[in-house]
Amino acid sequence: MGEVSIGVAVRLGWFLVMAMVEVCGAFRGLGISGSSVQEQVEWEPGRQREALSVEASTDQESFSALPAGDADGAEVIFPFLCMRIAGLQLAGFVWTAYNSKLNFVSLTENPLVGPAAEVLRDSGSTCATCMDGMSGQHSYWRLLTSSILHGGLLHLVLNVCGMFIVGATLERRYGLRRLFPIALISSVMGNLASAVFVPCHYSVGASTVHFGLLGAAMVVRWQVPEDHRLPLANSSFFVAGWNAMLAMMPLVDVFGIAASLVVGVLLGYVILSPPPPPHTRYYFDVASRLVFFTIGVAFIGGLVVLHFQADGLHAECWCETCAALSCMPYGFWECPMTVVLDH
Repeated sequence: MGEVSIGVAVRLGWFLVMAMVEVCGAFRGLGISGSSVQEQVEWEPGRQREALSVEASTDQESFSALPAGDADGAEVIFPFLCMRIAGLQLAGFVWTAYNSKLNFVSLTENPLVGPAAEVLRDSGSTCATCMDGMSGQHSYWRLLTSSILHGGLLHLVLNVCGMFIVGATLERRYGLRRLFPIALISSVMGNLASAVFVPCHYSVGASTVHFGLLGAAMVVRWQVPEDHRLPLANSSFFVAGWNAMLAMMPLVDVFGIAASLVVGVLLGYVILSPPPPPHTRYYFDVASRLVFFTIGVAFIGGLVVLHFQADGLHAECWCETCAALSCMPYGFWECPMTVVLDH
């Protein structure tokens, strides 16, 4: 009992520290300080547009980055997309808490302080084998809802902070209209990969969104101004760090992470890259069409697999390395668990 209590205390302490670090990093990524907020609020609209136009023209002249966001720059000043996704995640947690009647299970069953796996399944987690008969045959809406659900309170805090620390810098630079397709498509493709390759697991979490944005950030890292590179580096470090921590638990779906990261890289190249010179425009257009064609084929192929073979491919049975990455033996938990609380 003593060893278990110490392990629980250490793990909770680690998660709280990481949550505090990510909150601080999120505010740094947003560029929020006591004076800067006041200055941004007191800016006149004309001065805002003038400053944004000067920044965009400078970037175009140096050919180092795209003009920030949309034409009026409104989405760049405040991270509307991150706020909306965070609101959906909070609503999803309230929904699961309501379904569980605030009855959270022990930490040995759910180390992230949350409800039982069955509650997550009934609330809308990704689960290929339970898509039939839950809400009609082939309830593919789970590919969307699983990204706004969370396995527990600590899971929610980390993912919401991670959303701001990853997405805020990109959104302030490129705008909501460019970032939303990357977040949505990466999330759906990651959840689809989870359902296909580990069909018996109940998967929830927004890490598919995070890794999609991280993949896009990898493409445009050296295209953003220097004052934005540090927040991007911080976001990559912190998000990868706590995901590495979760990788030691039986709660990580490496297939969802890998798929969303690859999709994020591809979409980041197509959507966020600066306009190419005229003599290479044709090749860029061909590459863009090839990217969307590849993603479309993968999406249709995944749906076909789920439609004709609802029990999926069971990659954990033929990939020993994947099974080892999904669960590292530790005295605090048991590896044969049927739930993946994060991608």
